[in-house]
Amino acid sequence: MSAKSWTPMAIALIALACSSRVSVGELGPGGVSAGGVSAGGVSAGGVSAGGVSAGGVSAGGNNGRSASNDAAGAPNLACASQLDQPLSIETQCPESAPNEQDPCPNATENAVCVWQDLSTPGQRGYRALGCYLGSTGKRWSGVEWSANQPFSPIDNQCPKQAPTLGSACSTPANGGVETCIYPSRYCECGPILEGQWLCDEGTGLGGSASPPIAVQPLCPPHGLDQDRRLMDLSDLERAEWCQWYAAPSGTPRPEVSGHDSAGVADSYPFRVLANPEVCLPELPIALCEQNLRTQTARSCKATLRELDDCIETIRAAPDGWIGHGCAPLREQSPSCDGVIVKTTSVDPGGSTHCDLEL
Repeated sequence: MSAKSWTPMAIALIALACSSRVSVGELGPGGVSAGGVSAGGVSAGGVSAGGVSAGGVSAGGNNGRSASNDAAGAPNLACASQLDQPLSIETQCPESAPNEQDPCPNATENAVCVWQDLSTPGQRGYRALGCYLGSTGKRWSGVEWSANQPFSPIDNQCPKQAPTLGSACSTPANGGVETCIYPSRYCECGPILEGQWLCDEGTGLGGSASPPIAVQPLCPPHGLDQDRRLMDLSDLERAEWCQWYAAPSGTPRPEVSGHDSAGVADSYPFRVLANPEVCLPELPIALCEQNLRTQTARSCKATLRELDDCIETIRAAPDGWIGHGCAPLREQSPSCDGVIVKTTSVDPGGSTHCDLEL
């Protein structure tokens, strides 16, 4: 593409500049700072570049917290008060896009890779896959997205993980532009920001589909050992955990309804995770404690951390993913099935149920 061609980013920035009474010429690398959060990655939200909001950065950026990996390959992360703080998880992506459910033994757990799709003339798109832990090890899972766009073709040399706003790139010769599309992100390397990636999420140029993005876990109760096995919890620890579980972000939970069937909690709203098919009822605090005192719970060797990963992944779904997800807890089934989380059941009429033992 020549320097005089109109790229999607150029059009978007001209529109922004006109509405802000600021010329595109004022956009420069000096004033770009990252902050804010977007679904599917950390964005530059209110990025100010000479008075023009340049939109978002990439899924490859972070919010100022770095992530290291534990022995199992999962990130050791800071915690948050809400399940909306995306994480930057870098990995070496395969050169070619794998198939859904292919093993990903060499990729970092919960990392997302994106392969540009150039196969259909007149369309642009991608395959975005995350590497998630399941019952058979780490496997790729994700989405494909495409749309008709009247702009230049995507460059097949695009990074497999979205670049960060302002990070270095090799500007194509003769005023050309390298254009790349990601979930909720569109990035260009060209003359607008010479030698730097310019990425945007505010104009609808990015893709609208994404696999779950790793987010920071909720902060657990202070002093409660996350490696404590559920079978070993004391009454005080059960009460402390259930108080937190019932309202980890301050949202009030339901009161005891008085309409449960004998021996089970079956009258409360619940959430469902499709893969694996498990459900999480929103139990009142008192019934949470009762459930953790059942014989099933007293024989469950899963840890609080494994339970927390699972319930937070269910709550963050379909956009977010926490730690190892539900795989470690499900590996303890059937001995742990029904402890706060259980396998979803469907009656002959096709209705879904989530009944927990009390």
